[in-house]
Amino acid sequence: MDDILNTFGDLIISIEMDDEIENVNQVVIKLKDNSELAVFEKMNTLGEKYSYHWMSNDKKLLIRWDNAKHHPNLDNYPFHKHIGTTKNVEPSEKMTLRKVLKKISTIIAFILIISLLVYLIK
Repeated sequence: MDDILNTFGDLIISIEMDDEIENVNQVVIKLKDNSELAVFEKMNTLGEKYSYHWMSNDKKLLIRWDNAKHHPNLDNYPFHKHIGTTKNVEPSEKMTLRKVLKKISTIIAFILIISLLVYLIK
């Protein structure tokens, strides 16, 4: 996790790691906009399972990227994302923690720019 903190230190407030279970990575990353990213990664002989659950400071789903095999009708199955609600499902690329943090960083920067523009226009 040190490399993640070094790369995304301007985005991350803290990283809380759950007790280590063999081949399982469970982490909660608190972000500077007060949102959180709950990370679940598991490796086994059947492959990799993951879920990157980004939520607002009041615990509402923003985006969750995962590869659970419950949406076989989507392009790029099993990789998908839930946006705003678990019912709003779209195809996604295969994700990693780095890719997710990069996307979140871009979204937060975009929101800050829009907020600044709105403030300047008033």
